[in-house]
Amino acid sequence: MERLKSPVIIPLEKSYPVLRIANERASINWKKLAVTTTDEVRFISYDDISYCMSASNYTTIFLRDGKSYFCSRTLKDIEDKLPKEGFLRIHHSYLVNLQCITSLKKKTGEIEIENKRLLPISRTQKKALYEMLGL
Repeated sequence: MERLKSPVIIPLEKSYPVLRIANERASINWKKLAVTTTDEVRFISYDDISYCMSASNYTTIFLRDGKSYFCSRTLKDIEDKLPKEGFLRIHHSYLVNLQCITSLKKKTGEIEIENKRLLPISRTQKKALYEMLGL
């Protein structure tokens, strides 16, 4: 038997294909936001979210059905988790689902959402909102 002068390197994935499967992250089309409250982790569908309101390092998420959830995450954290094409930061303290907007109040600079709630629009975000709405 002849001796090898250099070691033969075989990738582990070829020898053990199970390792390749374990290392690859499963990508699912998850369209829900995980919200940790004091006693549970609630999974909220993106479509169910009406708007989010910030209070310092805490955020209240308001749903279309009138329910709300208070969580200890910043509005920026929530904004990063939600799809960019469906939600817009209209104010320092507000993030809105664009599908929930029913009217735009020109005089007061506010938008009305489905539950007749008026939300303020900041001067800096007004242009971005108008562009997204095609105005």
